Amino acid sequence: MRSRRLRRYLPFLPSVGLGVVGGVWVWISKPDLGVAQPLWLQLLLGVATGAGLLLGGWLLEKLVPSFGEGSNLIERMLRRLRLSRFDALLLATLTAVGEELLFRGGLLPLLGVPLQALLFALLHPAPPRAWVYTAYTGVAGLALGYAAVGSGGLLAPIVAHFLVNAQGLLSVRRRRPPGPVQVRSRQARSSGEQ
Repeated sequence: MRSRRLRRYLPFLPSVGLGVVGGVWVWISKPDLGVAQPLWLQLLLGVATGAGLLLGGWLLEKLVPSFGEGSNLIERMLRRLRLSRFDALLLATLTAVGEELLFRGGLLPLLGVPLQALLFALLHPAPPRAWVYTAYTGVAGLALGYAAVGSGGLLAPIVAHFLVNAQGLLSVRRRRPPGPVQVRSRQARSSGEQ
């Protein structure tokens, strides 16, 4: 049972590993992201950025087939993990914190907003036919980078990134196809069995 749960986390190990690297990097280098805004403003900026990214993703999914194809590929991969609500929220937290520590905490002060966003996109690849998904990830890297600079810290991009990841992971969980027990029960009902 425990090994099955650990296997669920394997696809997210790179994000966690990058987060450890980013965390050590941030701890050692103490990056200057500008003047830190009040906590309430950082949270508000994080929620606004996350909402904007979610709205943009929703619009792209409705209007651009290539983006929807990328989303569907990722959704199929995530659905196989059969995440519990706890697992989904834990993974949303780990990936958001880990990736923000590395990209916005470590790389942004060295490379600037555009280059760290480009690297962020390149580390979120999709097949060529779903290129819009990777482009969206680059735009998300820009938005998260500017949220870090605008707030003077990492809380705003972490909150925004968490909201996007949590929504994605929880929606995959909600759209999970029915398990074998539910399928049998529907078949039994359609054939008139009790």
